[in-house]
Amino acid sequence: EQQLASPRPLLRPGVWHEYPEIFSPTCVDTLETFAVIAEQHEGSLGAYVISQCTSASDIYSVLVLQKDAGVKKPLRVAPLFETLDDLNGAPDTMKKLFSLPGYKGAINGKHEIMIGYSDSAKDAGRL
Repeated sequence: EQQLASPRPLLRPGVWHEYPEIFSPTCVDTLETFAVIAEQHEGSLGAYVISQCTSASDIYSVLVLQKDAGVKKPLRVAPLFETLDDLNGAPDTMKKLFSLPGYKGAINGKHEIMIGYSDSAKDAGRL
């Protein structure tokens, strides 16, 4: 929670290219995605959907990474709870997230949540 409030960046821009032995290709793709998001005009993108969301940190880290990349108006962060375990754990995940004062301030009282999609029926059945 301190990182969201801190003016200090997590990483120096582009540092991941200097240390390929530390930053995995997936990590580099993720950091570069946020750099591209930061370059977009405000309002040109909608929500950042987190597929396979399993924890509060999955959601919170997207806000921190947006801030670190310099996104002026952060995208809405929408967790997608897909598996039966994720769906069952979703209330606790969201309670934990909403208990963080820094997070509550960052979302201005609004939050979008996505539950399941066609592949979820294979895991959890139909509602």
